[in-house]
Amino acid sequence: MATTNDLEVIDTTVIKDGCYYTAFIYDSLLVLTSNCDDYIFHIYDKQTLKFIKKFGTKGRGPYEFNLPFPNRTNTTTDNADSIFCFFDLNIPRLSSINFTDIVHNEEIPESMTTEDQDIDLFACDMLNKLSENKIVGHDVNIGSADGMFFIYDRNTQKKKWIDYIPNYNIAPEYRWQAYYGEVYSNTKIIIFAARYFDEVLFFDTDGKLIHEYYFSEILKPSLNKQDLIIDYKSSFLYTINIYGTKDYCYIIRVARPATDIIEARKSPVKLLIFNWKGDLANVCTIESIPVCFCVDEYTNVLYLIMNEDKTNDSVKIVRYHMNTT
Repeated sequence: MATTNDLEVIDTTVIKDGCYYTAFIYDSLLVLTSNCDDYIFHIYDKQTLKFIKKFGTKGRGPYEFNLPFPNRTNTTTDNADSIFCFFDLNIPRLSSINFTDIVHNEEIPESMTTEDQDIDLFACDMLNKLSENKIVGHDVNIGSADGMFFIYDRNTQKKKWIDYIPNYNIAPEYRWQAYYGEVYSNTKIIIFAARYFDEVLFFDTDGKLIHEYYFSEILKPSLNKQDLIIDYKSSFLYTINIYGTKDYCYIIRVARPATDIIEARKSPVKLLIFNWKGDLANVCTIESIPVCFCVDEYTNVLYLIMNEDKTNDSVKIVRYHMNTT
């Protein structure tokens, strides 16, 4: 796997730590979602990194949120109406938000609509909208998963689970964790990158495997039979985060013992850049595992949200100029 160093630091900005868990680009905005601030959405100018606005209180009432995650196809498909969709992990609700309007309006109802989510998708994460009636995702409930990810048909209200690759003989009580991974799609291709297997898999919208990448020997994760979890002392972590754009999918590959993550050790990791045809376009090195990240493909800028070494109450936004090929 060839590695390049096509990352050039543009600038760094230190901000207050908001326990950020996702980041994404929306037109001229960089948006972070916070899990420990009074407001969930933190909006910055993507070029100057100047803070613009916060909005979105926690709760279960109208125009409130309870651990919202963006629909992952927000960033891989055209949004001609500038609407991004979100699902709440803890309540069966979908929200559609126009962030440009949010920046200019004080009244959130004018910039946001909500609807009930399909009950079969409640407590599911990593949702991707293949079409109006086809949803890709993963079940977060322990023991509920029956494959690496599912394709849900809203017409039949049935989930088609995609079988495990590789299909090791692992007891059901371990499978939910052993085969955990990141799933991301556009409207034609589904990418699955496993956490404990060094693999990146490409599927069509029916769940048929069409491309597969293995970067090292595929080993069965070690299991802690006492606690019914992965044995972190002897198992390796591979994919830790993923982000998709219209042209590329970006995967952070750690390839280190799981204890490195738990003990927050700092060392370089790889950024794998795939196009949606299944080609590995580039591999870059980044300084350490980010809290979260996103990419502006129109300007070829990578945004990393990184822990700040000097203090525990701040993080830094690091912008890199990046070559995708």
